Amino acid sequence: MCYPVAIEGNYARNMFIFNMCFAFDISADTKCYGPVVKRVGSLLKELEVTGRLLSDVAGTRALLTMMRQLVNKLNDHGEYQIELDLKGLSQPMASTGISIKLFPYYENPATIEAFHVPVKLVDFDVARRKSAQTVYQQHASNDIMWDLVLDKVAEGIDNVNHVRRIARQAQIPEPTVVLALQHLDYYGCIALVDIFQFSNVYEAQARVKDVMRNGWLQRECHAYVTRDRQAGTVSLERLIQLYATVRQRRTVAEWIVDNCIDVERFDVRRFIVFGVLHGMLRRVHCFPVLCASVESADKEPSRRGSNSGSGSGDEEPLKLEPRVVAMLDGTHHLDEICVAENKDAAVMRGLLDSYGGIEYVHL
Repeated sequence: MCYPVAIEGNYARNMFIFNMCFAFDISADTKCYGPVVKRVGSLLKELEVTGRLLSDVAGTRALLTMMRQLVNKLNDHGEYQIELDLKGLSQPMASTGISIKLFPYYENPATIEAFHVPVKLVDFDVARRKSAQTVYQQHASNDIMWDLVLDKVAEGIDNVNHVRRIARQAQIPEPTVVLALQHLDYYGCIALVDIFQFSNVYEAQARVKDVMRNGWLQRECHAYVTRDRQAGTVSLERLIQLYATVRQRRTVAEWIVDNCIDVERFDVRRFIVFGVLHGMLRRVHCFPVLCASVESADKEPSRRGSNSGSGSGDEEPLKLEPRVVAMLDGTHHLDEICVAENKDAAVMRGLLDSYGGIEYVHL
C-alpha cells in the first residue's frame, strides 16, 4: 500500500520524490491501514518541507529509527506515539511528536427490510455495560442504559421476530427501528436472516466442507444447535451429514421427515440459522408472478369452496388489493408480501392460488 509524494523546491532535479509504502502479507486485511499510510506520508512531507528530514543525511538516520519503531508499535499495540528528538535539524523541528493509531474498519450497514430477522451475535447486556464503562471510565452502575430506542429495539430481538413485528411491539416507527438495527449491524452486534418457517426451502453451499475441517466451527455448531448441552444428543458427524442433505425443492418440514429428526432434542431453527450465518446454507425464495391479466382473473369466480350451502352463482369473485397485485411482478418474494400484508405464508399462498393465473419461481 503506497502513498507517493512529490515536493517541488531547491533540489538537484528541482523536485524531491518519495513513496511511503507499507508491505503486508497477501492474506492480510489492509482496510484499516489506508488512513495510516496517508497520514504518515503527509507527516513525512511536512517534516521534509520544514526540516529536510528525508533529504538530509542526519535526518535519514533518524527516519530509519522512526520507521522501525512505527512498524513494531503498530504490529504489537495498534498505535504509535513518540516524541522525536531530531538533532541537527532546524529549531522548529528539533522536537516533534508523532501519534498514529489503527482504528477498526467497518463496512457500511446492509439494507434492512421489514421482513428481515435480526439475530444477536453478542450479549447485549455485556455490550451495554462495556460501552457505559468506556464513556465514564469507571464501574458502571445498573441504571446506565443505551439510547432509549436501542433499548426498546434490543428487547424485541429474540432471533425470531422480524423488523416490522419489532417495530409494532416497541411502538416505534419502523424507519427509526431500521436506523437502530443498522447501527447494531454496523458494529457487528447483529446479523440478518430470513423469517424461519417449516415451509422454507434451503440448499447447501460449497462452504459446507468448512465444518468438516474447522474444529472450532464444529464445536460452535454443536453447542448452538443441540438443546441439551451436556448429553451427546447429536454427533458432529451427524451434523455434517445433515447439512449435506439439505437440498433444493424440499421444504424444511419434508427434510425433517426424510432424516427422522428428533425435534425435541434438535433445534431445527438454530440449525438452519447457523448454516445461513456461516454461508453453508442459502435460502431459496419463492417469487409469485402474475401471468394472466388482472381483468380476466377478476371476472373468474372464486375457486375456494363454500360450506354455506348457498348457490355457487351467488359467490363473489376473489379480488386482491391493488398493492398486492403490484407486487406480483417477480421482484418481490413471498416473505416480503406476507409481511407487507401481515398474513401467514400459508394463508397468503392460498389467496394467491385462489386468485388464479399465478406462477411461482424459486430462486
